[in-house]
Amino acid sequence: NYVLKAAGEVHQTKLFGRHLSLRRSVETGLNDKTIRIHDVVTNFEAEDEPYMMLYHFNFGYPLLQADTQVAVSSALMHPITETATGHQTMLPPEDGRDEELYFHSDMGDRGIGVIYNMRLGLGAYVAFDTKNLPNLIQWKRMKSHDYVLGLEPCNTYALNRDQATQQDKIAILPAYSSIENRLELGILDGCEEIEAFLAAL
Repeated sequence: NYVLKAAGEVHQTKLFGRHLSLRRSVETGLNDKTIRIHDVVTNFEAEDEPYMMLYHFNFGYPLLQADTQVAVSSALMHPITETATGHQTMLPPEDGRDEELYFHSDMGDRGIGVIYNMRLGLGAYVAFDTKNLPNLIQWKRMKSHDYVLGLEPCNTYALNRDQATQQDKIAILPAYSSIENRLELGILDGCEEIEAFLAAL
C-alpha cells in the first residue's frame, strides 16, 4: 500500500510553568477516502495539568447548501445559543444571521458527525474515539459570506477555562502521563454509501 504520512511535535513550556507536548501524525493512502489523525499529548511536569482540546473541522459550499443534512451519533443534544433552528437541517445563506451552537454528548465509544447532501450524492464525516474526547460541538454559521458548518470533537463543555474549572468540568492530565486521540475524516461518495453509513450510525 502507498501511504502518505506527515508527523511532527510541538511543546508548550515556560520556566515555573507547564510543559506539555503534542505529537501528531496525519496519514492517508493511495485511493483512500479517509485521513487519519493520531495525537499524543504528554505532561512532562511533576504536577497535574488541566487541559482543554477541541478539533475544528469546517465544511462549506458546495457540500453545504440549504438542502444539506447533518447527523450526529449523540444520545443527548441541546442548543447553546438562543438562535437555534435545529441541528439537522441547514439554511440558505442569510445576511446578518447569528451563529448557532449545539452541544452533543453521550456518544458511545466512537463519536461520529456526518454532513451529507443526497441531491449531490456527497457526504463527509468526522469519527473519533471518545475516551478523551467525549463531546462534539456543532457550529452552524448560516450567515452569508461566512457560510460554514463546523463539527468539533472536544473534551470541553462550551465553557471557557474559568467556568469549566469552577464547575469541575475541566480535564486533568496527570503528572508524567500521556493521552492519545484518534480521529478520522472521511468522504462518502454516492447515495448508497451515504445511506449505508447513516444506517450504521
